[in-house]
Amino acid sequence: MKRIFYGWVITGCAFFALLVTNGLTFSGITVFDKSMLAEFGWSRGTLKFRDLLTMGLAGVLSPLAGAIADKYGVKWLMVAGAALLAVALLLYGFIGSALHMYAIHIAFAAVLASCGIVMAVILVSRWFVKRRGTATGIALVGTSLGGALYPAIGAWLIGQFGWRSSLMIYAAFPVVLLIVLLAFVRERPADMGLQPLGAEPGAGAGGQASAGGVDYGAAIRTPAFWILAGSGAATFYAILGISAHLILHF
Repeated sequence: MKRIFYGWVITGCAFFALLVTNGLTFSGITVFDKSMLAEFGWSRGTLKFRDLLTMGLAGVLSPLAGAIADKYGVKWLMVAGAALLAVALLLYGFIGSALHMYAIHIAFAAVLASCGIVMAVILVSRWFVKRRGTATGIALVGTSLGGALYPAIGAWLIGQFGWRSSLMIYAAFPVVLLIVLLAFVRERPADMGLQPLGAEPGAGAGGQASAGGVDYGAAIRTPAFWILAGSGAATFYAILGISAHLILHF
């Protein structure tokens, strides 16, 4: 029986990482908005300033995280991000002011930089030459699925336990992610004596000669990178700007 290529296991790990990190910090947190406004009496502007902090800082930190991943590896950055998310969600249940909330969302920015889309794409791309786009696409579905699941889960939890306890229960998801990352993630195919899927036999254990890629530091110095980055920024500005306000709007 032919064994499944381990890169697909890595793809599943990246998928789960995005389901948890992006799902919780992008959409999963919005289901608590009404309860927080009712308890603290904040304006919507005060509440939603947290999203600017999270996304703005995540954008600033992501290139740095990518450079660190190039030098030291993706796995331990992702592990650190999952652990930080668990701690941040536990602390979220104890907030007493807007400043406390903003501090949590600064931590969310570090989570997104260390265990979000950038890390998932870097990790998956190391395992694939052929079918790299397919694998990356599967991993990225985690963000959308998390955005669909967590508001429903959060709404049910609030009805059962209240908003503070529900946020603390949310911390169980990144703990599970932490275990998955530790158990299954391998940095590169060479770590298991493999080559990236579709790599030419003469490319060596890492398959780098045939991968046709560049490291993160080199990529950010190309015009193509910034064109793609600008397109992505415009797209996600529209998507996240709407999804962040949907629950309060409806």
